[in-house]
Amino acid sequence: MILRAIVALAHALELSVVAEGIERQEQLTALVELECEQVQRFLISRPVDAASATAMVETKWPATLSANGTT
Repeated sequence: MILRAIVALAHALELSVVAEGIERQEQLTALVELECEQVQRFLISRPVDAASATAMVETKWPATLSANGTT
């Protein structure tokens, strides 16, 4: 309930929401349902440099990039 309120407040203020510390699929699913824009933590990837992150996104999520017009 607190998380829902925080995300709603951020959206009402026209802010993006970045959730940190996501380690379980259930957490990610709940955040997606709340329309949290970004997440970070080991569930997604260990820390990597910019070139590695770019390669990972292009490899794992090419359809998402195409849909957003970034490729």
